[in-house]
Amino acid sequence: MNSKKQRILVGIAITGIAITAVPTAFAGTVSLGATATIDSTIAETVTQTIDFGNIALSPSTSTVTIDASAGAATPATTLGGSVTTGGHSGEITVAAAMDLLIEVTYPNTADAVALVFDSVPIYVVDIAANSEGGGAANLITHTGGTDTLIDVGGAITFTGTEPEGTYIGNMSVTLNYN
Repeated sequence: MNSKKQRILVGIAITGIAITAVPTAFAGTVSLGATATIDSTIAETVTQTIDFGNIALSPSTSTVTIDASAGAATPATTLGGSVTTGGHSGEITVAAAMDLLIEVTYPNTADAVALVFDSVPIYVVDIAANSEGGGAANLITHTGGTDTLIDVGGAITFTGTEPEGTYIGNMSVTLNYN
């Protein structure tokens, strides 16, 4: 074969290879679903108020304490000879679908909570020290889909001269969520 014919055949062969070596491109479109659920509902309920019970005062100074730092508790005389019957710690219920860390802020001792009867106050003190989440590690873990109970206590010191009657008051407890 002459060299011109060989060049043409080689050129055709190379062109043929080049044509068959080109890949065919495909394209497609799919639809991908997406969802997002937002449930930031947090329900806080006072399920039980603090009740220091019925207190028979001794004539001297007495302190009645509800220590709910480890859960529900009843009043006990921690100083003096007063006798208590009945009563219970307060309780706050928190419900939420998501996991949370709850930071609880109680009134501090300087902001004692006044309970009043006939214009005569008595004071609930040491609320944080006697309540859940009130210590140095004041975070409470909440597991989503369950109820978390936060028990609240405190202490009242009596002089022994308080008039008989039912003393009533309110306190603010702040719950912050992380």
